[in-house]
Amino acid sequence: MFNSKHYTCYCTKSGRNENVNMIVVHKSERDDVFFFATKILVETPSYGYSSPLKDGLVFFSLFRPDPSEFSKYDNFKKSDFESLKTNFKAETNNDLSSLHPVTFIDIRSHQYSVNIETPVLGKFVYLKLLRTEPVDTTIDIQKFEICGHSVSLKDINRDDLYTNR
Repeated sequence: MFNSKHYTCYCTKSGRNENVNMIVVHKSERDDVFFFATKILVETPSYGYSSPLKDGLVFFSLFRPDPSEFSKYDNFKKSDFESLKTNFKAETNNDLSSLHPVTFIDIRSHQYSVNIETPVLGKFVYLKLLRTEPVDTTIDIQKFEICGHSVSLKDINRDDLYTNR
């Protein structure tokens, strides 16, 4: 999605006491083309930056998400995600507009990578970068990459859409 080469990074504004929310849109010449995400890779700068990303959440959606829907995930911890993951795996959720985090980004070194167990269908990616440092610092990220493939809705069985969570 975005990938800074060399040592260029995306840095948030400093002095904000907020998490950072980003929406990334899958662009296609056709409106019926979406993506199946199978892997997420996040890298932070290895040196030269004061506040590399440590925690975050990744969501996928077929519809443009409303950022206000994500305020319940402020101050979210990995343990909260694990609990939520257990709960929504137990549910049978056929509502394609509902949003659940696909992964909790937990970077304790320079790189985070996760294979998504069940590929996720989407058109929008919502990133919630959680602020774990003091408020006078930035959040620095060097690479956010999603692996997978594009698919046309007319080429897949509608029942397959319900397996995306």
